[in-house]
Amino acid sequence: MTGFENHAGFTISSSKLQVVEIIQKDDQFILENVDEAFLNEPLDLTQDKETKISALLQGAFDEIQVRNPLKSATASFSMPLEIFKVVQIPYDNTLLHQDLIEEFRWELSLIYPDIIPAEQVLQYIEIDKNKFIEKNTSIVISISRKYIRIIKAFCEKNKLKLKFIDNIHLASERALTATNPVSGKA
Repeated sequence: MTGFENHAGFTISSSKLQVVEIIQKDDQFILENVDEAFLNEPLDLTQDKETKISALLQGAFDEIQVRNPLKSATASFSMPLEIFKVVQIPYDNTLLHQDLIEEFRWELSLIYPDIIPAEQVLQYIEIDKNKFIEKNTSIVISISRKYIRIIKAFCEKNKLKLKFIDNIHLASERALTATNPVSGKA
């Protein structure tokens, strides 16, 4: 057994909810479900209230479920770029992980004074100094806990186990890298 669980991947945009479901039958992985449903009205994730976002997503999901119900119990979501803050910040590589996170929160609060740093969930990618960059830097990606709450509640309501939430750009880059025979990772 591979340890693989049937898995649904969702993409949320301003106009639709898309799903791709991969299931395992015997020893094969099968693309079981590729579908999309348009939202009842345009979605503005940065301005709309949580209740409106939830209702629009649920309506689109219900439409997909009527056509072809999911067989998966786990789900992941790729979210639009506009709900993420992405910056490249120099860092001190002697800082402990938690101190580094707090440093990044502080830096984000300076760059984006309208955000509440404690409401941001951060991930970072370290980039060592090299011939192009003279200092150690990190690509810092943050998302408001608001979106995590919305997706978590959506999954709970629909009896799905949330695996991860990702930036659509980074998710597609990883997928391309993983499937590119030149990268040596395929």
